[in-house]
Amino acid sequence: MSYGPAATSNSIFYDYDDPLGSFDGTSRIEVPPSNSSSTLSNSPSSNHHHHNVYSSSDQNSSQNRSHVNRLSVLGRIRKASHRLEGIGGRKESSNKTNSHGCNQCSEYESQIIDLNDDLKASKNEIEASREVIKVLQLQLEAAMKERESHTKVLQSHSISEAILDTLNKKEKEVALYESKLKDAEVKIERLTNESQKVAQERDDLKEQLNLMMELIQVKDQTLMSLTNEIDDLEKMKQDSMKSVLPNHHNESEKSVDKAKESNVMDELESLKDSVIAYQMQNKCLNREIIELNETKGQLERKQQELQLKCYDWEAKCCQVHSKLLSLLKELNQTIEMSEMSGISQTILISSNNSVKELVSRLFEESSLDIPLSWRPGNRKRSDPKEPSSSDGDYDELGFLIKQPDIEPELGENFPSLKSDPIRKQPSLSDPDTTRYHFEWKVRWETFIANLKSNEIQPSLDLKCLLRTGIPQEYRCKIWRMLINFKVKPIKEKLGSDYYQKLTLNSAERQVNPAVKQIELDLLRTLPNNKHFHSIKSPGIMRLRQVLTAYSLHNPSVGYCQGMNRLAAVALLFMSEEDAFWCLLAIIERIMPPNYFVSNLLGAHVDQYVLRDLLMEKMPQLHAHFEKHGIELTLFSWFLTCFVDNISRDIYLRIWDVFLYEGNKVLFRFALAFLKYHSPTLLSIDDSLALNQYLRVLGYRTSDVNHLFHISFNSLNPFRMRAIRAKRQHYTQWVTSELNKLDQIRKSIPEKVQENNDNSDSD
Repeated sequence: MSYGPAATSNSIFYDYDDPLGSFDGTSRIEVPPSNSSSTLSNSPSSNHHHHNVYSSSDQNSSQNRSHVNRLSVLGRIRKASHRLEGIGGRKESSNKTNSHGCNQCSEYESQIIDLNDDLKASKNEIEASREVIKVLQLQLEAAMKERESHTKVLQSHSISEAILDTLNKKEKEVALYESKLKDAEVKIERLTNESQKVAQERDDLKEQLNLMMELIQVKDQTLMSLTNEIDDLEKMKQDSMKSVLPNHHNESEKSVDKAKESNVMDELESLKDSVIAYQMQNKCLNREIIELNETKGQLERKQQELQLKCYDWEAKCCQVHSKLLSLLKELNQTIEMSEMSGISQTILISSNNSVKELVSRLFEESSLDIPLSWRPGNRKRSDPKEPSSSDGDYDELGFLIKQPDIEPELGENFPSLKSDPIRKQPSLSDPDTTRYHFEWKVRWETFIANLKSNEIQPSLDLKCLLRTGIPQEYRCKIWRMLINFKVKPIKEKLGSDYYQKLTLNSAERQVNPAVKQIELDLLRTLPNNKHFHSIKSPGIMRLRQVLTAYSLHNPSVGYCQGMNRLAAVALLFMSEEDAFWCLLAIIERIMPPNYFVSNLLGAHVDQYVLRDLLMEKMPQLHAHFEKHGIELTLFSWFLTCFVDNISRDIYLRIWDVFLYEGNKVLFRFALAFLKYHSPTLLSIDDSLALNQYLRVLGYRTSDVNHLFHISFNSLNPFRMRAIRAKRQHYTQWVTSELNKLDQIRKSIPEKVQENNDNSDSD
């Protein structure tokens, strides 16, 4: 292949990026012109030509390595120049700030040392680069000579295309190296200039350092002189102090020793206090651990008891379940027989002895908490109340039908109990009475049917309906709903299983101070009721549980006379747990506070309020009582909610409205009883007869509707606000009187002791 103008040019321009970032542009390498028409021949000189080409390639590789080394040297030189420029900048900034402190001097010294090291390194690198430049120049001359020889060979001989391409590449590499060599020379010159600047800066820094050293020496001399003067002044002061107070030093040492001793004693006392505190804390912790162990043991015992009771209840539930299944089976067979024979189901069920036996066994099941009025043996509601020859006939609530003769010997100047016209009641055979009774039952049936849940909502219709009385078959449900409405917040706070927890608390039952009084009053509760007539009666056992549970719930009240009557009436219509909540509702929600405490403060206050109301509503009767010196006290009525000495039909009607309207009805009915019998009371002029008649007011009252008419119509208006004001007034007065009585009781034993001492001395 010919090597002519198409393959080469008189000048080649090579563009590249300077690795040090110090040169931009083009480097030009001049190439001599070649004859395009000349060819290479296959003569012996051609082998020599190939050898020269390979040797030139080796030389080019060595040139590449030397070029790489040269670039690394130039990089180090460039870094040193940057540091020198930074030092120069810091020098200028230091000159501007004019700070001549000792710290700046040390910084300058360190900078000078670094600059000297950099300067030496720069000189060594410059010398090395100069040697490299010389070597490169020699190599470049040799390459030029080779090129000339190659050109001559090319002109005289012809070569192959591969060799021609190799030669072109080598020429390009040579041009590249020449351009880089020129760049290196330029950089070397620049570094030389920078090294000269650094040397000049070093000289300047040395001069500044000398000046700073001189300044420091002057300052040191001044400082030494001032220190000497201070020492002299202190010596003079000490001498003067010794002359004035020679013993001051000893006293100060003693005071220091005393202060140290006091500090040590204080620390010792504080340590002793800490030890005592830790000992007390240890004792308390030991006591708490013992209590926790005891509590743990009690809980384990309770858990065992509960587990045993759980097993017992599971067994009882299985028994009741089997009885119920048997009863359902008998009822199903009876219904099938009724459908087959066409006989009424009621007749077949009533004539089926097995059904009756199963029902009686279910009622007698002790595990079922059935209200006492549902127990077998009571008179059915449909049975007429005919007089019985025996004393064992009971009504539907378990009360003896034949009541004892309670009329006292009152004298001959007023009518007897049997001939009293007030005792006449409207007969059920009267058409008007029958129609009223039918409408009354329909109203209650409609009310019960409209109840959407077990919660009752206060309303005027309910209030009027309760004043007409609750049918016996609905009394259990309505009373329970009224009680739940009163105690719902307390139940939510204490928990649904609160009563079970109280009944299982056997440890507190053993130390309960109210248990003794409860046991004394159990048989006095309702002696004419078969559920409470003996210690083994089911009502007595339930009553004991309820009263004991409440005494544990409210230890401040414990047990008070009258609470047994309240709980017993509740047990006639409710389960044991519901009776407990009924008692709680009456004492804590319906009645005023301090009513059942030990001194009966609330009950005493209400007696004075009753006398004021009697004077307002019936002034003639009040004057009659004042004339005969009768002090009206109806404690038993207020404490038992009229259960004492009043017919059960009347006090159950009173309870119907009492559980809804609250304690205001106590005053209504107390005044209603007095107004009911006011004609007879005004006709009695004997004080003893008046007192005796007041004791049997309840049994001499038979017309319940007339009594309710007086209570809710004749005595109006009856404002609760006025009652509260009277209670507040009398509470302060009665409290002071009771405090005086307590002081008198306390002083009596002291006087007795003094009298005994005087008698002994005599």
